[in-house]
Formats: sequence, structure tokens, C-alpha cells
Amino acid sequence: MASRRDFLKYSLLGSAAAFLPSDVFARLRPLSETEGRIRIRGKVSSGALPVKGAVVSDGFQTAVTSSDGTYELVTSSDARFVHCSVPSGYILPVNEKGIAQHYRRITPRSNGEFTASFDLAKNPADDRNHVFFALGDTQMLDKQDMERFHKESVPDIAASVKKYAGMGMFGVTVGDIVFDKPDLYPDYIEGVAGTGLPFLQVLGNHDVVPGSKSDEMSAAGFEEKFGPAYYSFNRGEVHYVVLDDVFWFSGYIGYIPDHQLRWLQRDLQHLEKGSRVVIFTHIPVYCRQHERNDKKSPSNSLVVTNREMLYRILEPYKTTIICGHTHESEYIQDGGCSIDIIGAVCGAWWTSDICGDGTPNGYAVYEVNGSTLNRRYKGTGKPDGYQMEAMVYSRDGRKYLAANVWAADSGWEISLYKGADSLGLMTRELAKDSRAVDLFDGDGMPAKHPWVGAYMTDHLFVKEITGEKGTYTVEALEPSGKKHVLKYEV
Repeated sequence: MASRRDFLKYSLLGSAAAFLPSDVFARLRPLSETEGRIRIRGKVSSGALPVKGAVVSDGFQTAVTSSDGTYELVTSSDARFVHCSVPSGYILPVNEKGIAQHYRRITPRSNGEFTASFDLAKNPADDRNHVFFALGDTQMLDKQDMERFHKESVPDIAASVKKYAGMGMFGVTVGDIVFDKPDLYPDYIEGVAGTGLPFLQVLGNHDVVPGSKSDEMSAAGFEEKFGPAYYSFNRGEVHYVVLDDVFWFSGYIGYIPDHQLRWLQRDLQHLEKGSRVVIFTHIPVYCRQHERNDKKSPSNSLVVTNREMLYRILEPYKTTIICGHTHESEYIQDGGCSIDIIGAVCGAWWTSDICGDGTPNGYAVYEVNGSTLNRRYKGTGKPDGYQMEAMVYSRDGRKYLAANVWAADSGWEISLYKGADSLGLMTRELAKDSRAVDLFDGDGMPAKHPWVGAYMTDHLFVKEITGEKGTYTVEALEPSGKKHVLKYEV
């Protein structure tokens, strides 16, 4: 674990963050009323019909369309995009490859005026029930990685999409789309086009412009292909928000700048209190990896350092935050929010078919019913019911059966049976997945990226068993009552 952190220069990031947040706030200045003033006018419509009440934003302020669908914003040269927070009941605009096109790059005329209009197609279906696919860390480094993405991940996602035929769907990649290789963006775009989904993207720390010296310029390559790094849209009863929490300064920390937090506050003011909000970030707002590694506090590059400010803004809403970055599974509560840290599409950087904690390479599928989210993790090349793996080990002369239940949160109950006999609840234990140890721990392992290692994880559940051979059944019970069953021969 330490070698990977060294590779990513986490030690440098921690020391560089010592002067935050005062230095960061010193760099951020409020928009001037006169500097580089740009007036944006436009209309949101659906064919010949105006769309009233749509929210349009320049990333700093928001405006609401009037009864004739028109809006007006006065912004500055600091604003690079204007985007429409697509209302519920309308389809997210996309280009020919399925990449979201709900924005316009601001290119004012010589008189400081700019026009940005949006024509939205009406959704013929009831979008209160819909599905979205969350991809963590596709992170392709080279052609070999990209080939695996195209041959393994894309067909698997496409097959999952077919199972929801007739329902509204979208996909979102939650950062680290590539591994410091922006020239691979076109191949990624071709890949997600093959899923048949409209796709949105989140900026990851490996998606910034290589060699960039400032946060302001670091997202330029990402923006060229995918538009703004933070924005919102609506589907059914859910308000979705994408945030950029990678603060770049030749290194990076998890941090959401003040201007982005102020935009979020303005964006959410258009919602009723108690509304369901889903936020996508790359770096987890919070995680407990440091606890599993016996550290007192988290690295500034593994969590959002000013998360308390975010929590205060989100307090009136029912919020789920979906993240990637750590290449492992973790589902926790913090600051009044549910935080879902999903396993990586690339697993342990395309070196195998599992992550360092034993989570299979894969992606998360969320079924949305009204304001209720039902999640599951889909292992690439695995059946839908593949939700855990079992293994047997010995310790102090005793034999134990361990089950790695990667999607389990604190509300899950894991039980063990031998034949028809209940052996009781299994105990959550902090340890390493033995499969990950065999693949990643050892000199020069794995060959492609020797800095990869097996992780300490707390979604292992253990129970002592007798030495007798037989069929054991692991039953994982979700709080909703849904059961997952795995049979294991000893």
C-alpha cells in the first residue's frame, strides 16, 4: 500500500496542503462587476414550445427561464461555459457518440454579448423510474488497457443495458478516465458509445493536463472533450450534481474551491428542502482507508479536506455521494450523507480481474424508483448474482471460512450455514483478501505495475468451521430484505 501511495506522491501532497485553506482562499477572488463583463441571453425550448422554470448557469450564478423560455445572465471572462440543468421530463442532449452536450462554451462577440439556447427533447416515458451506471476509474494507460476496456467492460455494460430496455438510463464515469494520457480520450469515447448510453464524465486527478501548474488550467484538456467539470441536471425526482474536487497545483488534494461551493448553494436553492440529491465526485468526500491502515487521519489526497463546508450546504437534502479514486469498495455514512466508493472498472490498474481489496473489476448499477436508490455492483464478466467470494484459511490451528462481500455496508447481515444448520452470523474482520495477496504482494508483482498491493479491507466476514468436509452456504442480507447466496465446498 505504501509503495502505491509513494508512486502517486501522496507524501508531497500532504506537506503541500499544510498551508490550506487560507492560501487557497487567498487565490480565489469574487467576480468583479465590471471586469470582462459578458451578457448571456438565450432560450430553453422543446421544439416550438418554451420550457419555463429551467435553470441555466455559468458555473457561478444561476438563472431561471421565464414563461417564454428565455433567460439572461451577466457574467465575466472567468466563466468558460454556460450549461442547462436539464429539467425532469426532458432527455439529456448528447452528441453522435453519446457524450452529454447540455452546455455551450462561452465565446462572446466583440460587444460582450453571447447567445446560448438549448432545444430539449421531451421524454416520452415517466422518468421517475430510471437506471444509471457508475463507472469508477477506467484509467487506461496504453493500448493494451484500452483493448481490455473495449473487449471486456464495454460488452458487459451493453449487455446490462439491454436488461433495462424501455427504461430511461445514463452512464457516468467518476474520474480517472485515463492514466495521464489525454490522447486516449477518443478511444474512451468510442468505448462508451458502444454501451448505447448517454454518458457524463467527472474529472479525476489523472485527467488533468500533464505538467499543469495551476488548478485553473488543469482541466483544459478534459473541458475540450467533455465540457464543464461541474454542473447539474435532473431526472425524475432526483437532482444530480457533478463536482470537481481535484484541486491541482502540480500535485493535488481533495478540495472544492469556494466559487464552486457558492455555485452549488445557488444551484440547490431551486430545490425543495428534503429533495433527493445525488452527487458524483472523483475523490471520496470521506473514506476510512486510514483507519484500516492504522493511521490517525486520512491523507489530504484521499478525502475532501473542506468537506464540512459541503456537508453544511447539503444538510437540508437527502444526499448520496458516489465516488471512485481508491480502487476499492466502501459504503459509509458521514456528515449526514451516504458515501458510496465504488470499485474500479480497471481493478488494480488492469493487472488482473480484481481490485486490491478483492472487489472484481466492474461498475455500479443504480435503480431509481422515485427518490429511492437501489444499488448493486456488477462484476465484469460475472453474473448479476455474483456479489461475494469465499475462501478458507487456518489460524492458530483453527480453520475459518471467510466471505468477501464487497457491497456490504454496516446494515448488512452475513450468516453461515452448513447444510440446513445455521452456524450464526459471521464476524466482520479487518484483513487482506487472500486472492489479492497471491496476485499483488511479492517482489515484482504484478509485473506491469509492481507498486500495486493488496489492501486491508473490512468487508471480509469470517466464521470458524470444523475440519469436516461439506457444503457451506453464505447468506448476505441487505437492509431492504434482498438476499445474496453463495455455496462453497470445503
